[in-house]
Amino acid sequence: MKVAEVKLQISWQDGVVFFERHGQEGLSSEEQIGLYGELWWLQRMIQAGMEFVAAVNSWKGCRRNYHDFETNGHAVEVKTTITKEPRKVQINNERQLDDRGLNSLHLFVLTLAKSSAGGETLPGLVQSLRSILSEKPVAYTFEHSLREAGYLDIHTHLYNNSSYTVIKEELFHVSEGFPRITDVPQGLGDLHYTVVLSACGHFNYDLSKYFLLIKR
Repeated sequence: MKVAEVKLQISWQDGVVFFERHGQEGLSSEEQIGLYGELWWLQRMIQAGMEFVAAVNSWKGCRRNYHDFETNGHAVEVKTTITKEPRKVQINNERQLDDRGLNSLHLFVLTLAKSSAGGETLPGLVQSLRSILSEKPVAYTFEHSLREAGYLDIHTHLYNNSSYTVIKEELFHVSEGFPRITDVPQGLGDLHYTVVLSACGHFNYDLSKYFLLIKR
């Protein structure tokens, strides 16, 4: 199925639901950066040789699940940052770094720099993935997931002014000793905290090794 044909299947009802959920102003700057990171990871999985259907179906963050990607019990939480040193990422609830019930949990951190010249925009990355998935049955699922994530082509002009250059990719194995909060004392709620990446060096995990793990 071609991308153009997929887009035509977006119903009027879908549009109403989208605007009720996300509004008409498009994604905020923070949301754009977050979505860029998730799509970057999706592209990396495909480039590593993961089957198209498995890769696209593993994307859970578009539906606001606790973890952004999950494949056969192997979950990945994606964080994107443009902060300077000391670099840190925001954790939004106690479940994001909780590996209980999972075969494994990893934290992927994509460090970006905003670029006025060169770099890649969010619509550019979307188009790259559309080209890869074009005429494949999973193309419709990808388009539906984009809408779930709050992305519509009518907002493209709002996103084209922001270009990003990838500075660093890091994958951390979230396991015993990793800096995290997984149990919240009774009476507390709405947990948010930051993880300083310089404290996570012992948990670095090789990307190629991880892709071999999930392809099994």
